[in-house]
Amino acid sequence: MPRAISFIAGAMLALTATAAAAQPSDSADQAARSINPYVYMSDAHGDKVLVSTTFWRNDQEYDVRSLRRLYAVMSALEKQGFKKNDQVSIDWNKKENVIRCAIYLESRQAGRGGKTGTRVWCDESGLGEFAVNPSDEPKHVDLVMQRFATQYAGAKRNLGK
Repeated sequence: MPRAISFIAGAMLALTATAAAAQPSDSADQAARSINPYVYMSDAHGDKVLVSTTFWRNDQEYDVRSLRRLYAVMSALEKQGFKKNDQVSIDWNKKENVIRCAIYLESRQAGRGGKTGTRVWCDESGLGEFAVNPSDEPKHVDLVMQRFATQYAGAKRNLGK
């Protein structure tokens, strides 16, 4: 019996250590291992969105959830008429009357208490940057898309579109 209790206590300690390690850290090793994929999208009016995330590569299950959030945001943007467009990366800073927005998922800058969040903003919205945290909140993608809608509407209004 004591052996079983020791085993269970050891397993719980290992799970706790794994959960703690799953959070992103400031270590140079973690930064070097992380991967930051991004997708540029545009709509029929030429408005542009950069969507990016971070895979921390220290917890496969967390990275799978991050990928699902990225996919959900891209799907929501596609429903609004945005499509993947690699040309946007080349023309991003081109002077034109279009809206430029960014959605940075899994951002440490937007997180609190060692957790990640999302940063959302559109140039010319007049609203500054919105932070949505934490990333693992069940309604996170819905909140991100609500913040995007607010930012996008502000930029549209300010650009006279």
